[in-house]
Parts: sequence; C-alpha cells; structure tokens
Amino acid sequence: MPRDEIEDAILAFVKKRAASPADIARCLVGSISARAFQDTGTFGALRRRNVSRDHVVNVIQRMIRQQRGITIDRHLGVIPTGPVAQPAHAARPPSAGHDDDDTSSAELSPGQARVLAAVSAGRSIFFTGPAGTGKSFLLRRAIESLRERHGAGAVFVTAATGIAACHIGGTTLHSFAGVGIAKHGAEAAAAAAVRSGNAVQRWRACRCLVVDEVSMVDAQLFEAVELTARRARRSNAPFGGVQLVLTGDFLQLPPVGLDEDDSAGGFGTRRGGRPAPASAGAGAGAGRGRGRGGKQAAPAPPAVKYCFESPRWAACVSESAMLQTVFRQRDQRFVDLLNSLRAGRAGDAERRLLASAGAEVAAAEARGEDPTRLFARNRDVDALNARKLASLPGEAVELEAVDGGEHPWLGTLQRNCAAPTSLRLKLGARVMLLKNVDVEAGLVNGATGRIVDFVRQPGAGEGAPADLPRVEFALRNSDGETHTVTRTVERSSWSSELGGVPVAWREQVPLKLAWALSIHKAQGMTLPLVDVSLAGVFARGQAYVALSRGVALSRIRVRGFSAGAVKASPRVLRFYAALQAAAAAREGAGGHAGPAAAAGSPAARRAAPGGAAASDAGGSAIDREVAALLAGLDANDLE
Repeated sequence: MPRDEIEDAILAFVKKRAASPADIARCLVGSISARAFQDTGTFGALRRRNVSRDHVVNVIQRMIRQQRGITIDRHLGVIPTGPVAQPAHAARPPSAGHDDDDTSSAELSPGQARVLAAVSAGRSIFFTGPAGTGKSFLLRRAIESLRERHGAGAVFVTAATGIAACHIGGTTLHSFAGVGIAKHGAEAAAAAAVRSGNAVQRWRACRCLVVDEVSMVDAQLFEAVELTARRARRSNAPFGGVQLVLTGDFLQLPPVGLDEDDSAGGFGTRRGGRPAPASAGAGAGAGRGRGRGGKQAAPAPPAVKYCFESPRWAACVSESAMLQTVFRQRDQRFVDLLNSLRAGRAGDAERRLLASAGAEVAAAEARGEDPTRLFARNRDVDALNARKLASLPGEAVELEAVDGGEHPWLGTLQRNCAAPTSLRLKLGARVMLLKNVDVEAGLVNGATGRIVDFVRQPGAGEGAPADLPRVEFALRNSDGETHTVTRTVERSSWSSELGGVPVAWREQVPLKLAWALSIHKAQGMTLPLVDVSLAGVFARGQAYVALSRGVALSRIRVRGFSAGAVKASPRVLRFYAALQAAAAAREGAGGHAGPAAAAGSPAARRAAPGGAAASDAGGSAIDREVAALLAGLDANDLE
C-alpha cells in the first residue's frame, strides 16, 4: 500500500473517532491504539506492514493544518514548570476519595498520556508528582493496559507496604520477590530467594513488575530484588529483562527506618542503629572496630539510602516523568502553598496563609457537621473514634470480616486491609466509604456520612440480624453545593493477587469510623472538610501529606503548625531537580533525541539518575497532547 494511501486510511479512521488533533493523540495512545488496527477491516493490511511513526505524524499535521491552520514539529518537547491547578472546566476526579477513584470518562493529562505511551512501548519508567496529580489513577490505567498486552499472569502488581498493596489489589514487593526485608544485604537475600521454587517460578513468569509507593523502598531492598530477578531469570539484563513501572513521591513518604541528617551531609541509619558513615554503601556495614577491653565491636547497621541512590537504579530505569497537573485543588494559592511546603519552605507568608485558613470548617461545625480529623499517631485516632462512638446512645452492631487465602499472603492482607476485622457501628456514627460504590452518584472511596438505620442482608431469613448499615452521605458537587444520598452499604471484597490469581481475600462492609484518620492511612485520599493536627509529626513529608488531603484553604484547618514540621530531604530535592534539568536539556536540544537517546546523553546521565525525564506542563493544550503522543509512539504500537 503506497504511503499516501496508508496516511489516507489512518486519516479516515481517526476522523471517524475524533474531532481534533488533541483527540487523535488521546485516541492513539489510549486503550484502543493497537486493538483498533486489528479489529477494523480497513487496517487489516496495515497490521502486516510497518506503519511508522512518520505516518501518524503526517496525519496529525494534516489534521492540524485543516482545522487550525498551523503545522507542528514531529520532535515537540515539553517545558517543565511548577505544578499548576487543573482549570475548573477540565475533567476532574470525584470531590472525595483516593487519587485512583476513576470514572471511565476521566481524561488523561498530557503527562499521564506520555507515561501510558511509554508503558505500552515496553519501557521501564518511574513517574512521580505532587499529591493530587493522579498517580494512582494513572497506575491503574497502566496496569489495565499491561494486562491486556501481556495477560494478567505476566504482570505482577506490588507495593512497598501492605497498606499500599491492599489499595491496588497486589502484594508487598519483598514477599513477591522472595527476599524478605533483605536486612542481611542483597547477596544473602538473593541467595535465599532463588532457593525458593515458588519465587523463581513467579520471576520466570513475570514480564512486567509494578511497584507502588516505591519511595518507601530503600536502596538495599531495591538491589536485593534486582539481583534476585537476574539470578532467578538467569539473565544479566537489568532486572533480568523485566519491564518496571514504578511510582511514588519521595517527598511524601521516605523508606521505613530512614532518619537522615542531611545537614551533616551523612546518610540515615536503620531505626535503632548507630549512624553509618556517608561512604557506606547500601547493604554494606561500617568498618569493625575494637570496643572496651579490646573486644570486637559489632558492625554498625548499614546506611539507609533512597532507592534512586542505588547504582542499579540508573541501569534499570530508562525513563522518568514528573506529573504536574494538580486535579485535587483548584485554588492556585493553595497549590502554591502546598508546593512550598513540599519543598520544605515554611516562611512567614506560608504561616500567615495557614493561620487564615479554615473559615468553612468553623461554619460547618456551627451547623453540626464534623470535619475529618487527621492525626500523626494511631493512638490519637483510636481514642477520638472510640470516644465519639461511646457518646452515642443505643447498642452497637458488630460486623465481622470473612477472610480466606494462603499463607503468608493472608496474614499480610489481614494486617493491612483498609476494612477492619471487626467493625463496631451505631446509629448516628460518622463513617467513611472504603470503596467506590456508585461513582456517578458521588459514592466513592473517601465519601463520608452518618448511619441512619440497619437493615437485613438481601436473602437473609426471618429473624436474621439487621447488620447492613444504611448511610446518609453528605456530598458536594463541583459548584460547592451540598446534597445528600442515602444508600444501604452491602458487603464488598478485597483481595491480593499474584499474577492475576487471588491468593488472599477479605469480605466486609466497606466502611470505617471516620471522626478521625491517621495521616498515613489518609494518603491518597481527598477530604472535602478536614481538621489537621500536626502534633507528633515524625517523618519527612508527613505534614505535606496531611495538608494536601484538603481541597481548598477555606476547607482545611491546621493545628500545631511549626516550621519544624515541614521537612524535605535535600537529597530528594536534588534528585527531582535533576529530573527537571534533564527534561529542560532535552527541550533545549530541540527534542531531536528520543527518550532512549536522551537517557544516554552525557548531560542526561549527569542530570537524571532515572534516564530521560519529562514534565507535563508548558505549551498549548494541543501541543502538549501531541508531544505526549510523539514522545512514546513507535511502530510497534501500530503493527
């Protein structure tokens, strides 16, 4: 088929499916990209030909010329800028819930489209961004795409912690890999893992490994997992040839046990240990010395480093992306404030702004509405919820979870599942949804309400206990108007999967008491009305995580704020600056180097430990979307 006929065929197809060049970009990098060419008779011949990137570029150029009277450069780049609030007219996630609360109509931002294109092209990528930029939403889209491409049995979904693993229906990284917590170093962990037939079998079946909250994975664990992958798969390729999809924000939650003293220029230590020298590598102990009486002193525990500080990171991660479009907050003043706090800046201007916040919280309390309280410590959360529940009249209804599965996956799920083993409720109790029930109605993960009745389960016999709560949810629409939706909340299930196969599950009513939540368990949530206590904040990024749950300055009240509560690691700030510099260098070079070339250039190697970097801000909306397409599209996407 001649080149012009190929282009005309593509043009006819996209004209039927899309009305603008921006829509073409979404269409071609979205879920129908490869399948559309396979399922449409017009494209039967194209499947057997090498439909090149140039064909698609030419089609988009022609569409733009016809509709907008302009031309584009096929090597469009992107210019990194600060995170910006999503315009009010743009598609947005629901008003409450996790970042991954999705509606099928939710659109990808240009940066999200670029990441999805890289994932579909088989590249190993790390993507990050401030709170509210849709990392969890994008991760779910990526997982769906990978499972369609490779089959569920070849895609293993993991997270750094059990809580994060439960949120995405996966398992912990260390349990999947078979390395435990790798406390004795990469060599020992890998040797133990390859002796496990089950772990080796999982590694050999794996074509793509997804890791959520990778910011909580330290360098030692990262190296242990990577070495295990190479040995189990008998391949010297990075990660044994497995594609990586990594996400998380190093400025929100650091590795467990990290207690760094950046001002001293040293690395952190594992909690409870003595400081290790800055020269100590991940997995390597400090030198031995003589203690009292000439006895051999025990080696100091190994230094804790971020996983991006491992030499293996640069070898394994070929591309990095920084999401910039903030969906959660529309108030640019609030977005700017959060950006400052995320970077560890808390001057007089920030303190004054926080002190003036919370007008709508006070007004809501005057009407008898309770904001969600956030605490750093679990004991404060439990105490407030127990006190509030006890103050309500009447008998409590206890709902027990039904669990099943295999060891050790079941134990991990039981310890970390959002749904409690035993749930005590009363009429009038304030509760929060733990799952999407009806997205269109606004009943999403994070929506809050009060119990107004208990009813029997459908099909239950006469005399069966009335154990299903009926909840009146107070919801706000995008215009700020409040309305109520009353719904009986039925039991739901949570599961952990390995390669698409459930290995543990829990069935429970998807509710929890919600007068108070811990900052840690609120991560990823959007809370329409929130009261934050920063007393007892103990980890870097924790204050930022708490404050970024809010949607507007007027709807968040902050207690106990001090400049000392705002902590940002200089090491992470340098790493993120390097990613931005790499994106800027790529743009400055005219964008003529593709992602692989950019990652391999000397400037990029100096600037970005994670390979080629990209940002999703800057340029016109159409240019950004077309740039996102061109950055990730290759012939394989259209074969």
